[in-house]
Amino acid sequence: MKYLIILIFLFSTVVYAQNPATSTINKSGLTPTELEATKDMYLKMMQSDTYIKLQAGTRAMNKKFKNVKLPKASEFSGVKDSIEVKDRLKVLLAKDIGKTNFKSLDEAVDTMMGNILLTQKLLKENLELYTLLPKATKDQFKEILEPERQRAFDSLVPN
Repeated sequence: MKYLIILIFLFSTVVYAQNPATSTINKSGLTPTELEATKDMYLKMMQSDTYIKLQAGTRAMNKKFKNVKLPKASEFSGVKDSIEVKDRLKVLLAKDIGKTNFKSLDEAVDTMMGNILLTQKLLKENLELYTLLPKATKDQFKEILEPERQRAFDSLVPN
């Protein structure tokens, strides 16, 4: 679950890092109307097929990676397209592939690429949401993510 959230925010950071319009030095937060709309959009996103597939893919990926650390976002600086991402992943994952449950390096790379593509699709499908999220204060952000935290908690508690 935490990798899903990290993956989503990694890509939203990359998307917004180069856009001065999304930079908020003095965060005043979302208006009450924007906050309610953002919470609604987040809930709808959580119910989307793309989000559900991404969650399942992330869980499956995490099980196979076991305790191997995933590459950091900083290791992809300057990467311009998916071919370069795939090539970089091969280099970064090659040294630890034997510590994972993947049958091959290609399987690991393809799994990560599948999740990356789903993340990109999720961001495109929820562009308005990811435009509003950077404006949220820390408390508003917690409020927006509450359904995610509740879902994670519920999955840990036996019925």
